Amino acid sequence: MRNNLSAERLLCLLTQPDRALSIIGDLSEEAQCRGVLWFWSQVIRTAAGLFSSNLASAPIRVSGLIVLGLALLHLARRSAAPMMIALYSAQPRHEMTFFLSAILWPLVVAPLLIGFLVAGFNPRREVATCAALAFFSELFVLGYLAWAQTAGYPFWKPFDAAGVNLIPASCVMLASVAVRHWRNEGSRSLAAR
Repeated sequence: MRNNLSAERLLCLLTQPDRALSIIGDLSEEAQCRGVLWFWSQVIRTAAGLFSSNLASAPIRVSGLIVLGLALLHLARRSAAPMMIALYSAQPRHEMTFFLSAILWPLVVAPLLIGFLVAGFNPRREVATCAALAFFSELFVLGYLAWAQTAGYPFWKPFDAAGVNLIPASCVMLASVAVRHWRNEGSRSLAAR
């Protein structure tokens, strides 16, 4: 059934593939009596439980990685201007210089690298940790914008700036999903031997 495959993939992001398959198998059997709506509500409840369990299983490590990720994301944003100056002085009037240093680095490249780093140091909790990192990153941007507004600093409208921050947050999440997928595939290939 197609629903089972989608649900299994969702749970594989938060637990081992064999455990996800077992959970979905049990839910599928019960769903024959209760229906599709019940099945998906249970899948979402199970995913939420696994998510919170992943965060609670190593709170110090998860918190440390979130703080490290936030600091690195801030550093990546702050390094864009000096990088743009250095690249522009090396190749004046080159349009790609601005694109690479001011847009691509802080919005895509650095968040992907940070997501790989955070996910790499937190096996079996990659997606939960990076989701929390993305959430707190968004929260800090909104907090900064609220502070900047009260201090009278000019900036974009708060929701526009928060929307721009969704790009790096999505890149962090993409990296965590990729790391989790690679680890799951690695465990499957080892089990097949």
